[in-house]
Amino acid sequence: MKVLVTGATGFIGSHVVAQLLRGGHEVGILARNLDKQKAVLEKLSVPHRAVALHPGDVLDDSWRALLPQYEALVHCAGMMSKSVTDVQKMWELNVSGSERILRGAAAAGLDPIIFLSSFTALFPPGGPVMHADDPVTEPDSSYARTKARAEHNARQLQAEGAPVVCIYPASVNGPIDPTVGSGQEFLANYVNSGSMLVTQGGLTFTDVRDLALLVNRLLEPGRGLRRIMASADFIPHAEILRIMREQTGKPIRAMKVPGWLLRSLGRLADLRQRLFGEPTPDLTYEAAAVLTRCVPQDDAEARALLGDDLIGGEQSLRDMADWMLAEGIIQSGAPQGRL
Repeated sequence: MKVLVTGATGFIGSHVVAQLLRGGHEVGILARNLDKQKAVLEKLSVPHRAVALHPGDVLDDSWRALLPQYEALVHCAGMMSKSVTDVQKMWELNVSGSERILRGAAAAGLDPIIFLSSFTALFPPGGPVMHADDPVTEPDSSYARTKARAEHNARQLQAEGAPVVCIYPASVNGPIDPTVGSGQEFLANYVNSGSMLVTQGGLTFTDVRDLALLVNRLLEPGRGLRRIMASADFIPHAEILRIMREQTGKPIRAMKVPGWLLRSLGRLADLRQRLFGEPTPDLTYEAAAVLTRCVPQDDAEARALLGDDLIGGEQSLRDMADWMLAEGIIQSGAPQGRL
């Protein structure tokens, strides 16, 4: 198929492009900065001449004339920031930009229209397992609120009959991240400091290569609206620590904190931020809730689509650790200070 991809300078989008090319699709990329896009593709061994590069932004109308050239859309563009100065930008890109291009694709007759949503739009979970048809929630953090609103808009399009496919990844990890996102930085900081948080529960991990392959296998017209949890493995915090110790060879200590205390510290940090206008802290209540109250995802459909090609969460963490060691993101030798 002829597929237009947004957000291909990011971790997920860049891997999606590489996988779509391996799958034999013709790929076009909408990018604000073509030089940056070429550099990102090079890191994934994708020659920029293998794709059609289109300068533009989901927030302008540059893409409208492109849509008739394509059969499907994969919308990965988004922004995540903890800075209070970026809140408006997140609403513009994650909410307004997403709705504009999804509606534009529907009006142009593209099928399917794949939207990379997030499990945070459905968090906190309503039960012991998260499902793709769970209701959209009302999160606390600015980023999660934008993802929830974008998901609400995507579901409205589905209700109107558009062939929108919503995918809900968990924490996305794996090797070759051109941006070194929050998940990678989170683990690298702990490994480099020589201690790692071990608390109640665990985290769900989606491998970026599994996610890209899932997108490839969902590029099937005529299926109508779909919602699907990306493949995700729930891994307890103590197990994450074990994996990082084994893979890095570093003597990482367990920093044990009860879940209730972590959530209380998060509420206190939120209160200080509201009262005194402090920068958004790393440990918000919502971040503490994610760390301590994640549950497994019902990813049976994704696993069936991936079959024997599934990499899985544990191998994803191991491959990511190897890549971060090779790149110097995780420092060899004795533990260092935080990044």
